[in-house]
Amino acid sequence: MTSRSLAELKKLTKRLGLQVTQTSNRENKKDYVKVLQDYYLKEKYPEGVPSWLKVRLSMDSPMLCAQITGLKPEAAEQVWNSDDWVFEEKINGVRMMLFWDGQELHACSRNLSLQDYLPVDYVDKFAFAPELEQKLRAAGAPKFILDTEITFSNSNVRTYLYNVKGVETVTMLQAVAAVLALNTEDSLKIQATEGHFVLNVFDILFFGKSLMNKPYSERYDYLMQFYSQYGVLFGDILSIPPRCTDSAQKKDFYSGILARGGEGVVAKNIHSLYNTSQNRDKNGWVKIKRSVSESLNSAGLADSIDAFITGYDLADEEKSWNGLIGSLEVSVTLLSPEGEHDHVIARVANIPLDIRKEMTMIGPDGKPCLKPEYYGRVVEVDGQAMSARAFRLTHPRLLGFRPDRTKMDCQYDEEYLRSLIL
Repeated sequence: MTSRSLAELKKLTKRLGLQVTQTSNRENKKDYVKVLQDYYLKEKYPEGVPSWLKVRLSMDSPMLCAQITGLKPEAAEQVWNSDDWVFEEKINGVRMMLFWDGQELHACSRNLSLQDYLPVDYVDKFAFAPELEQKLRAAGAPKFILDTEITFSNSNVRTYLYNVKGVETVTMLQAVAAVLALNTEDSLKIQATEGHFVLNVFDILFFGKSLMNKPYSERYDYLMQFYSQYGVLFGDILSIPPRCTDSAQKKDFYSGILARGGEGVVAKNIHSLYNTSQNRDKNGWVKIKRSVSESLNSAGLADSIDAFITGYDLADEEKSWNGLIGSLEVSVTLLSPEGEHDHVIARVANIPLDIRKEMTMIGPDGKPCLKPEYYGRVVEVDGQAMSARAFRLTHPRLLGFRPDRTKMDCQYDEEYLRSLIL
């Protein structure tokens, strides 16, 4: 879904003269986005919407994970001890769906463009795409849709991004997001010298026919069939994350991943269907990341926090970047038994100069301000701890933008975050 507010969407549809029909008793963004999508689809595809795009638009979202911290104790115990749940290593990359329509590849993240409210196709950023398309056409590969996490083959790309582009990236995810955010020319240049994107494929939604209504165990069998038939065409740009199907080995599998610096696991119910709503099915996929005690025992926060931009401060006059954005106010949605509310989690000031310039505009009053399109964008932030008084990150820092995340991904149990207070 888009990060535009409902008020912004209403204003735009009114300006375009579009009529919006409510599908429920309450106004919601989805109805306005649908009308805008139809408007821009007719403009962009006058001869008809491509089949792959129709499939993507039929999904509210790729399947999402619930968090094990949100499960009741008996349900969490089942995840760990039942053979109905398998563990798969959680890859720290950018979520991306790869579509093969029989002739061309397309790659879409979860988010929609703020220009035409359609899925953004990143395939022109993939240097391997033209050659892979030729191989798939020559092999007569049937249409397929792969659900993936994109990583980069060379972890040293983070050093390159900092030295050449001035972009600080601590994790692989941030590096991948940064390369995707560059213009196509720069993105391809990096891949020509520093490495290539890797498709970490963990599910298959279509393989000659739709598989979304089949249980996960069957979809995985189809994924293995796909890999055995066409994996050789991908070479080292395709990888399948390790799994553990033996409940007796799950704890060792999980601990081993953390020991080598991994993020955790995704537990998958073998009977679950592929859920394309924005709801997180607790009986489908469940994320198990570092526990509270593991976080408290680490030097800082073990897990970074996804937050959305809600405000800004201008730079102090004595700063060399006076007249530009000085810091960003970022917030999360806190979940508690009393309900949910947005909470400012940090103000981050370590913003690269080129991004400060990009996000600054001159407002109607003639003063610098934050460009409207940056409100609601999701960023990844980290800090040393959580302050007891303000309940905010201490010594916060911006790790990078998350183009594959939405405000819905910035929800946290208040009790969990408060447990990080030192």
